[in-house]
Amino acid sequence: MRRILAALLAVLMMLPLASCETDDDLAELPVTVGPSAEPSTTPNIVIPVGPASVEAFGVAYSSTATLNPINGQSRLNLELAPLMYQGLFRISPEFEAEAVLCTNVTHSGEVWTFKLKRGVKMSDGEPLTSADVKYSIDLARSNDRYSARLGMIRLVETPDDSTVLITTNGVYGRLELLLDVPIIRAGSGEDYAPAGSGLYEYVDAGDESYLRVASAHRGECSIARIQLIDTPAAELMISNFEQGLVSVSSRYATATDRIDYGGDYEEWNFPTTNMIYLCFGSRYASELNAILAAAVDRETVAEFDLLGYADAADTAANPQSAIGGETDEFSLERSAEALESLGAEVGEDGVLELGRKRLTLRLIVPEENDCKLAAAERIAEDWRQLGIDVTLDALSFAEFKTALAAGNFDAALCETKLRADFSLDALLGAGGSLNFGGHYSEELETLLANFNAADAESIEQAARALYRYIDEHAPIAPIAFTRGSLIARRGEVGAPDPAANDLYRGVESW
Repeated sequence: MRRILAALLAVLMMLPLASCETDDDLAELPVTVGPSAEPSTTPNIVIPVGPASVEAFGVAYSSTATLNPINGQSRLNLELAPLMYQGLFRISPEFEAEAVLCTNVTHSGEVWTFKLKRGVKMSDGEPLTSADVKYSIDLARSNDRYSARLGMIRLVETPDDSTVLITTNGVYGRLELLLDVPIIRAGSGEDYAPAGSGLYEYVDAGDESYLRVASAHRGECSIARIQLIDTPAAELMISNFEQGLVSVSSRYATATDRIDYGGDYEEWNFPTTNMIYLCFGSRYASELNAILAAAVDRETVAEFDLLGYADAADTAANPQSAIGGETDEFSLERSAEALESLGAEVGEDGVLELGRKRLTLRLIVPEENDCKLAAAERIAEDWRQLGIDVTLDALSFAEFKTALAAGNFDAALCETKLRADFSLDALLGAGGSLNFGGHYSEELETLLANFNAADAESIEQAARALYRYIDEHAPIAPIAFTRGSLIARRGEVGAPDPAANDLYRGVESW
């Protein structure tokens, strides 16, 4: 039995470590999710030493990049967007849609109707109108960061100033989960900091830049002014935080380019839609892949290899969401028994054979990320204990993408940022941009369509059916969802409630 366990491990290790960059499109969902320091365009950066020279609540930003929440590219600046802009909805830490700029929502088939909240003022003093919503959504649809997410939208209409109609291509039962797109003033797509309806507005005072409470929100925020601290390089980010110039920051401990801070600070974690998973190739039958998928110690991977900044998951939805489930208990003995039932036998060299062929697997992983590399090594070793001859190839990211595109893997360890509705079209749909294993069946296409069409009342049933298929056929094997963190200098903030796309959630009561 021990030798069979070793053989099974070897087979799974050959599975390629796939890098999925988006749920719909490589442009929106990066393989390595997390903060990447802004490249500096300022020569001879001077890192300050000694006590902080500014006693204020400060946040990092890039002065050379726009604050436009739709067309902007700076990670630092985009993290500030929820302070200045609101969407029709925002997404809670439990991945539920919460209405912000709309009150009444109805839909019939492919048509959704949104009634806007009355009395909303933008930071330019003028009221929010349906034209602003249409303009913002249409602009986002043409932007690489949003185009995949909003690809199902066919038409946005404004029958009057307070009503927005959205028509989709096909039925989408939970469209509101995708509509946290920041709303800006119509026609302001090229502006540095367009008017928005958020709590704060941008002020350029010449020698300094800051955010102040917008006139429509006076008296709602405990922090009246937020200083913007220009931070063009990772080293300066660390120094600005440790010196007290920057009061809060995001941190993604499992990211390839993570930033490690020193000093005395507090940390609040939040769940994300960033899924670590195995993508299986097409060389072996789904029955074998399913056994390998079960032979992954998800809890240990999450706790140790992903440094405790992840939630173990064997379904393709974050466990914090309504459709996420509990992780099954890990057991190599059970996997060995499943291999034996499949007809696997130990060969003369100690490697399992199936149909008189040695079970050999190529597992690939990007070498740049030490967390994923540690996870891949653990998975490979467990598969080897099942009797499988596993080759673990740590590749450069370019080589990794090439291997995925060519199907040159048996298993790949990947990471992708799913949409807030946890759609799997890109990973499993026919022609999906991340369907590296080329998996297809009419049953799977039906299950994916049913999942997309399900509303709040029927999504759990649709999710169970889809996840049951994934368990049985193993085109992919979810392992964990990573967590991000809000960190703050001790005593700077009270009780923050950060979310994946809303780092400053609850800032009113900080």
